[in-house]
Amino acid sequence: KQARLAEDAGQFLREVLVGSHLEDTLPNDLMAALDGCNAASDFLRQLGQSEAMLAKYKACVQFVEPGSGPRKQRAVLPTADRRAPNLLRRRIREVQCMEKLGRVDSESVYVTELRCQHSVQH
Repeated sequence: KQARLAEDAGQFLREVLVGSHLEDTLPNDLMAALDGCNAASDFLRQLGQSEAMLAKYKACVQFVEPGSGPRKQRAVLPTADRRAPNLLRRRIREVQCMEKLGRVDSESVYVTELRCQHSVQH
């Protein structure tokens, strides 16, 4: 892939904000899972439907706590043993349950620390 050169700060900012940076960075299975997603909750739904992806990836799921006061970030199952099997599946199910109960707005959900469960040769 060819490098993109920015002639000025405006061009640089445009490239950072709207440039296409993911094609060569993310694995194909993640790109496919992201296709058609409008929010992180859509992406989590896609992940939760794929046994292969649940076995391959681990991630934290977080949300911004609703309320009128200062909004705080909260993790889904934050104290769970990070080595526990099916942790991503449990986090996805928990946040979906919280959404159904109205305890979490699906627009406030986000994914952090998404990575492979096991090291991969590049």
